[in-house]
Amino acid sequence: MAFDFDKAQLLRRVSRVIVPVQNFATAWGKPIAVWGAGAGFLALYFVDWKMIFAHIPGYKRKFDEDTVR
Repeated sequence: MAFDFDKAQLLRRVSRVIVPVQNFATAWGKPIAVWGAGAGFLALYFVDWKMIFAHIPGYKRKFDEDTVR
């Protein structure tokens, strides 16, 4: 066969790529999530709330049609 690989050798080759990515994700996953959530809340703080909540179905009826633009 043209593709006659040893399974152990293939596993070693794949683990050389996967293990560093897994270690990076394990080490930096939580800090990236916290910074992203903080940036999202900061963006929501500076944006007009009516603009955001006008697109949510439950809150849309709270605002008058002519006040939301």
